[in-house]
Amino acid sequence: MKVRIVVPLVLMGLFSADSAYAMTNVQAKQLEIAAFKGNTLDLDKLGAAAKSGDAAAQTWLGTYWYTKRDDAKAHYWYEKAADQGFARAENNLGDYYLYGQGVPQGYAKASYWYEKAADQGLARGEFNLGFIYYLKYKYVPSEYAKSIYWWKKAAAQKDAKAETALGLAYYRGQGVPQSYAKSSYWYEKAADQGLANAENNLGYAYANGLGVPQDYAKAIYWYEKAADQGIVTAENNLGVAYRKGRGVPQDYAKADYWFEKAADQGNARAENKLGVSYGHGQGVPQDYAKANYWFKKAADQGNVRAETNLGVAYYYGRGVPQDYAKAVYWSEKAADQGNVRAENNLGVAYDKGRGVPQDYAKANYWFKKAADQGNAYAEFNLGDHYAKGRGVPQDYAKAVYWDEKAVDQGNAYAEFNLGDYYAKGKGVPKNYAKANYWFKKAADQGYVNAEFNLGDYYAKGKGVPKNYAKANYWFKKAAAQGGRVGRLAQNNINVIESMDSKHVRKVKKTTTHSVMVRQEEETNSGPDNGRFTTDCDNMICVRHYSNGAVIHFTACMNPADMEPMDNAPVVDGQGACSGTDAEGNFYGMGSVN
Repeated sequence: MKVRIVVPLVLMGLFSADSAYAMTNVQAKQLEIAAFKGNTLDLDKLGAAAKSGDAAAQTWLGTYWYTKRDDAKAHYWYEKAADQGFARAENNLGDYYLYGQGVPQGYAKASYWYEKAADQGLARGEFNLGFIYYLKYKYVPSEYAKSIYWWKKAAAQKDAKAETALGLAYYRGQGVPQSYAKSSYWYEKAADQGLANAENNLGYAYANGLGVPQDYAKAIYWYEKAADQGIVTAENNLGVAYRKGRGVPQDYAKADYWFEKAADQGNARAENKLGVSYGHGQGVPQDYAKANYWFKKAADQGNVRAETNLGVAYYYGRGVPQDYAKAVYWSEKAADQGNVRAENNLGVAYDKGRGVPQDYAKANYWFKKAADQGNAYAEFNLGDHYAKGRGVPQDYAKAVYWDEKAVDQGNAYAEFNLGDYYAKGKGVPKNYAKANYWFKKAADQGYVNAEFNLGDYYAKGKGVPKNYAKANYWFKKAAAQGGRVGRLAQNNINVIESMDSKHVRKVKKTTTHSVMVRQEEETNSGPDNGRFTTDCDNMICVRHYSNGAVIHFTACMNPADMEPMDNAPVVDGQGACSGTDAEGNFYGMGSVN
């Protein structure tokens, strides 16, 4: 027969029968760690000590059950130890009430237990008490001082969470004077202890030069340390660094790697950025459907940029069927959050009547909201509406005002419009030199209308010395873009090239409106006599004859004032324009088709 020998725990040296604190905190923690790893003997030892009234054992037995996700048992043992005044148990019990784990959530009971722990000098209790004050009074600045008081006490004991909290307080200027330098100081103290959130925050400080010299390499160092601990914000920040090439060589594939890691944890910013990568084909094959998948995930979390991007996708039918109503839906959600792009996009929807009834007044409302935030497209759109009197009284001075704000940001459309206002003296004194200046700015950005106008002005010497080579240069740039303006530009190229070949035509007007074209080169034959019609656009004219022939020509200008005139002779056999001389002869230059 086997005899079971029971050895009192007192004799094992684990705790003393006359003291609830006989087992040291370290001893109890070691038993809990071993028990968590599956050592049932150590779990029995910890349980026996807890049942005998040892507060440290009760606390760590509570932690054991907490890690096993049994909140009822954890709470039971924490309460046993807290009733004996064991500070760590008091703090842990406060956590249960703060987060409502197995008990009704309540700040009052959480504060009660945190304060008991803090009064015993437990650093984590001091931090948590400061945190409770912050949560309860986050919108009452006068109460921030209580949080700062407890966080400083905890930080004096090198509590990393308290150090991080102080860093945030100085960053935001809550309860203390705002100071990026002090903010970074506290972040660094916590980061040096390995607290992941502090590492990320310190990386952000270095990336943006907040309280420390801007240093992208150091930012990467701290981001990587935080990301290695799974901090989702750090993963997103690393993605941004690789996308922009800050502190690391630009690498879209690595950027997307980090964005995807953060997105897989549900980070809305990373989800939106991953959508942008798929939309532009940066680091991944371009795929609008995948872009919209990520935009939708981020938008469902209220990410304003994703809402805007999803609205754009529906507007243009990128990866989804084109749907103006859905475009408006997502644009409205983003605009209601003050997103400037969405406000402008919503203005465009009302301007065009796409997804909503056309309403210039509502369009201007949204354009104005976006323009007041400095959006160049909205400034241009608002200026354009003032010029055209859409939803507002026509007012060229206001049109010029808004276009000038837009051109300060390099908006090509506004640059062209401003050039047009100077050319026509609308809202500003007429000034061809200034018109050319703005046309050139817009043309340098590839805006086809500006390229055409610049070519036209060089051909006619408006505001610049007449120069057919430069005119041809700008006409060719416009022609290369095709479309109506491109075709007009090509006609003008034909005119200039025919001038270079001395293809000059002289047309005799008759009372029956018939014409005869005589050309210098015998190889070209002109149209027969017959009726004709003439269409001119900005002095560039096309004449259609009844027999199907077509002649392109440039209207006349008076060299003195650069204005059109009716009677001008051909100069030196070529001429700078077309028109009718004193004898009634019509002079035209161009190509006959």
